[in-house]
Amino acid sequence: MTQKNIQQKILFIAVMLFCIQCASQNPLGNGATGGGSGGTSTTQQSLVDVYFDSSITTLTIDVFYESGAQPYTGNIGLFGDTWSYTSESVNALFSEIPTRSVEVPTVLAQMTQISTQNKESWSIEDLNNLADAIFVYQQTANKVNVGIIFVKGAYAESTSILGVHPSGKPYVFIFKDIITSLGGTNQSQKQTEQAVVVHEIGHALGLVNNGVEMVDDHEDGQHPKHTQNNTCVMYWAVENKLNITDFVSGMFDQPGNLFQEEVLNDAHAYKP
Repeated sequence: MTQKNIQQKILFIAVMLFCIQCASQNPLGNGATGGGSGGTSTTQQSLVDVYFDSSITTLTIDVFYESGAQPYTGNIGLFGDTWSYTSESVNALFSEIPTRSVEVPTVLAQMTQISTQNKESWSIEDLNNLADAIFVYQQTANKVNVGIIFVKGAYAESTSILGVHPSGKPYVFIFKDIITSLGGTNQSQKQTEQAVVVHEIGHALGLVNNGVEMVDDHEDGQHPKHTQNNTCVMYWAVENKLNITDFVSGMFDQPGNLFQEEVLNDAHAYKP
């Protein structure tokens, strides 16, 4: 083997090792918010700027669920309605826009059931195709929406992922089978699901350097688009079944907003 061939082989091995390292730091893969280490796409930025536009008076959260993957509803222990966590958390983000209201469904009758998809594994392309078939992004002079879609099965790139936001899209996905696989009490299941819902909505709305600029740097370098604050719902462990249980148990001491100060400061300061 010539010296030139040896150099080429060494270069090839170095590149492969670099790629493996990058992949290990990107559990959500390309096209999914949370694992990528790149900048914010133009499409994602445009969506975020609409969501934080002060002329928007109504943000509607539309919920869809596959048959057999219906979201939890009803009371959550002594803390009131299950979906109050989503409502109060998202409202807290926009508290500096006094004209803003956030509409969140609380019962299945206010959500949309879709047919059984018969899929055990979902790629980003599969998820986007489903969203294209059921969700309509609606933006008017003063109204906009974001979608939450509950499906059975698991994310193709990692079966431990509880939820995912396809970057640049106005919707997120929750993997119901993965949530139920955690076991626990009915209350802990509701808590886990609500934490994942709020976390993924946070990605869609651009939190932690995903379109919303940070007042102070609190992004986790090992888990981009996630905060370093391990008491905030935007902490990386919230979307992974291997890490969420202990984390969530300490989040629900009282009802209300699940975002912490760093994230709220970013949201309140952002003026597109």
